[in-house]
Amino acid sequence: MDGTIEVFDRRSRELSTEDPAEFDRVEDFNAIPAQDGSNDLWLERELFAGLEDAVARYLIQLENVQPPKSHVGRLAKEDWHLLHLLAPKHNVRLAMFLGAQMVRSPAWRDALQRGTAVDMEQKMKEGVRQDLADATDPTEIAKLEELLGVRYLTTQAPKKLMVELSGHLAYRVGKMLYERFLWSVHRFSEPVLVIGNEPVVLSNRTSSPGIGSLSQIAMAQGALSVYVPLEELVEKVVGIVASSERIVMPFGPSHGLVLNRLEHLRPPGRYDHPTEFAEVFNSMIALSSTRWAAWQPGMEPQILGGESTASATRAS
Repeated sequence: MDGTIEVFDRRSRELSTEDPAEFDRVEDFNAIPAQDGSNDLWLERELFAGLEDAVARYLIQLENVQPPKSHVGRLAKEDWHLLHLLAPKHNVRLAMFLGAQMVRSPAWRDALQRGTAVDMEQKMKEGVRQDLADATDPTEIAKLEELLGVRYLTTQAPKKLMVELSGHLAYRVGKMLYERFLWSVHRFSEPVLVIGNEPVVLSNRTSSPGIGSLSQIAMAQGALSVYVPLEELVEKVVGIVASSERIVMPFGPSHGLVLNRLEHLRPPGRYDHPTEFAEVFNSMIALSSTRWAAWQPGMEPQILGGESTASATRAS
């Protein structure tokens, strides 16, 4: 094999082959513009890339996690966190990595821009409607009614703000994932899983949509707008993740990471499944992503092209 992966684009309906290290990679995507015109690369090159490198080392450990009974015994013996799969400091980084994967993609940034534009237009039109309710002059009424039919264009949110927001959310979401979810690895008998440009999928039967990426769900719920106080935005986004019943991220052709809320009482460890069960994972990825990668036979799941298979969506 030549080490490439097959990538399907849902919008164009085209199938292509790509180097897995370049799958949805955007050069200097999270570089922060400095006042002197240069790019500050610390967040992407140090924080996000550091998490990615650490997770690449943990993949073998995740693949070798034992079934629940044996794993719970090890947790007690090692005095590890009773909800987790790895040693505490490793699971902290893994949680931060999952948080970063939710908020560091082009899809996330596009949703944040669109959510801000929708929110600003709604607030502007609310003001026009209030003025219209109080207006009595026919000329003024006509002008206000015309304004209600105008499509408002908003300026782009500053890149520096969006990048720093992603870094803050990665920390807040990661901390919450570490504290509130039961972690498990699901292993399939064949390499049948796909990964998408939005590799982390949230599932909650009581929300709308019930399945999707964080950006999809937050956009649908009107939670994505930098037009509101940032702390309010952060709390809404973290709340969406916290309310998820299940969080899924495939990290190779045969392995998927699954986080369940505590009340589901699913002990941590490895769960083995027949090939057919992978349809559940792959359907969730298909709903949350616009591009996804299918593994070709014979490919190694741990390291491909020098990069972790867990880093399906990231920018360098």
